[in-house]
Amino acid sequence: NNPLPPCGACREWLEKIQEVSQGFYVLTYPDLKFSQVHERFLFWSEEEESMQPEDLGPWTCRQCGRRNMPMSRECRGCMVSRFSLLYNRAPTQQRFFDVLRALHEGGPMSMEDVRSWLVTAHRSPQSDTELSRTLQRLEKNARADSRTGEVYGRLVSRDARGLFCVTDTGVRLLERWNSSKGVQKRVREHAAAAAVA
Repeated sequence: NNPLPPCGACREWLEKIQEVSQGFYVLTYPDLKFSQVHERFLFWSEEEESMQPEDLGPWTCRQCGRRNMPMSRECRGCMVSRFSLLYNRAPTQQRFFDVLRALHEGGPMSMEDVRSWLVTAHRSPQSDTELSRTLQRLEKNARADSRTGEVYGRLVSRDARGLFCVTDTGVRLLERWNSSKGVQKRVREHAAAAAVA
């Protein structure tokens, strides 16, 4: 299975480097002879190496118009986060992130599969009508920038079989949502502990 991608701990450190150095690459070798070098962006997996993910390629910032490198998280001109909720016009209600989480953890799914996952996880939306509206909203979130024609905000798509899939941008937004919820929880816990003391 060589070349192997970086492990979880290494990946976290490498992501911090990539945030500062947008053109950062990972070099891997297929064997200990070091006769070949595989160069790729940090977030590309072995399967993605031959095909650049559509929503993680080179991009033009909608706010300042600067052209940015593939896989970069922030605009080098105005520092706006490419994966922020605001930049992607993403809905912020919990039910949308529950559906993104279901698709991220369960892989490509039909609407019925998503509903079953949500019911098992005791999350909403659980009615077919509400779930259908939520999936439609996530699918329609993608927009084309009027100046560049680039598509941004693509959170959910469908595969060749018509199953719902979370996009790479959807995964990045889900990670951002989860980390912000963790920060909010720690702030509440700290405030509660301070109030008791």
